Amino acid sequence: MNTKKILLLFIVAVALVISYSNCGQETVAPNALSESPADGVETESGLIMADLCNSVALCFSNQGATLNNCVQETSSMDGLGEKIGLPSGEYEPFSAVMQAEASGAIIPNSVASKQCQTDINSLTCSSPGMAAAYNPNLSNPYTNIGSAFPSSPGSCPSVF
Repeated sequence: MNTKKILLLFIVAVALVISYSNCGQETVAPNALSESPADGVETESGLIMADLCNSVALCFSNQGATLNNCVQETSSMDGLGEKIGLPSGEYEPFSAVMQAEASGAIIPNSVASKQCQTDINSLTCSSPGMAAAYNPNLSNPYTNIGSAFPSSPGSCPSVF
C-alpha cells in the first residue's frame, strides 16, 4: 500500500473519530473506531495518532490547532514511532509506521495498544506533556506532540 493510500485511510479514520467525539466531557479524546472503511485493515498506530491529534486539536483549537492539520503534519514527522515502542530511527516518518503495520511487517501488541488509546482518551488539557504538544509559533506547531504520549509501562511504549 503506498503512502498516499495510508494517509487517505488515516484521514478517513480521523474523520470518523471526530464524528463520534463528545466535546462536553472533561477528557479530550473520543473513542476511536478500529477499522478503516476502505479495506477493513485495522491500523492501531493510525488510531493512536488520531486519538492524540484529536486531543491536541480540542485543547488548542483556540490557537489554530486542527485535527486534519495535525494528522497531516504528524504523518510526515520522524521520532514518533519510538513513542509507541519502535527502535529510534526505524520506520520514519510516522506514515511508514502505519504502512509497515498495514503490510504486516510489524505487529502491534493489542493489549498495549488498547491501553495506550485508553490513556490518550483520559488526557485532559492540563495533563503533563499536553502544554508543549502544540506551539503555533513553530513552523510545524505539532513538533513537540511526542511529549503528550502517555509513557506508562504496558501502554504506549509497549505497542510494538
